[in-house]
Amino acid sequence: MGTKFIVDATAEEEACNGVKVVVGVNKKGNVCSVQMSGRGGGVDTTSLYEMLQVLLYGFILSLVGNNLHPHIQK
Repeated sequence: MGTKFIVDATAEEEACNGVKVVVGVNKKGNVCSVQMSGRGGGVDTTSLYEMLQVLLYGFILSLVGNNLHPHIQK
């Protein structure tokens, strides 16, 4: 979708995308694999880095749950 990306896309959203990126992460949050497929030239390294940051941020949030400081939760 241009320079934007979708996390956990629906089937309808996937149908609109030219490239699909699947990232494998273990229980410790280590990225174990990255797979790209689809039409087009793939994903540039800057965009891939941004995607991984979002993924790892989500992983950290899932570990700490509701124990975040109220100002960070917003």
